[in-house]
Amino acid sequence: MKIEGVDVIPLDLKLQKVFKGGTYEVNSRPTIVTRIHLENGIVGETYGGDEFHTQREIVSAIRDHLTPQIIGRDVRDSVALWERMFNLPLDLGNRGLHQLDMHPRGIIAQAISALDNAMWDARAKLFRTPLHRLLGGCRDRVPVLAIGGYTAGPDEDPIEAVKKEVEQIVSQQVHGMKLKVGRAAIELDIERVRAAREAGGPDFTIAVDANQRWPMGCGCCSRRRASQSPPDRERSPAADAGIW
Repeated sequence: MKIEGVDVIPLDLKLQKVFKGGTYEVNSRPTIVTRIHLENGIVGETYGGDEFHTQREIVSAIRDHLTPQIIGRDVRDSVALWERMFNLPLDLGNRGLHQLDMHPRGIIAQAISALDNAMWDARAKLFRTPLHRLLGGCRDRVPVLAIGGYTAGPDEDPIEAVKKEVEQIVSQQVHGMKLKVGRAAIELDIERVRAAREAGGPDFTIAVDANQRWPMGCGCCSRRRASQSPPDRERSPAADAGIW
């Protein structure tokens, strides 16, 4: 079943609320809608490439370089199509003299992912099979975490805001939460973690993400000080740590 066309639609939606993490703010939500058109009319669709600064480069890589590698080819040849994209000698020309090629490779990887995911959606529709079955899925339920706990608004109580958010997450049968910390004082963040544990219960998974806002050693210190209700894991605690 041949691929006849590809649509790439970059979007950037202005948010009504600013979401503040430890070291960043999110004012808008970017994404890229990618569609694969098959010769029988089936359309595979996905969204991804949620990047603020490199969206244009990702779209260009899809349109100008990767799409010609898959047009006219059989969508069922999943490995061959992926290898054609991955092995394409594409040089975006923006590497640094003393840096690894991480930045351009990240752009290319997201461009490949956009097309690859859309093709998998098209295959599932072609075979009339749920995608998780096509990929070998053997469960009908998996645990997921929600991301939340962004800085409370000026008219919100930060403790009550966390409790309310966790209660909403639990009501939706979500397994746990990655709680944003680091922008407030460490004492307040500890109280926010305790509030999340109280609202979620002992089986509710709590991860904290400081986005490298804390100084070295602060992550371990915070776990000890929150020993009555510690988080289950920490992510990006300090800029110099480089560890989870």
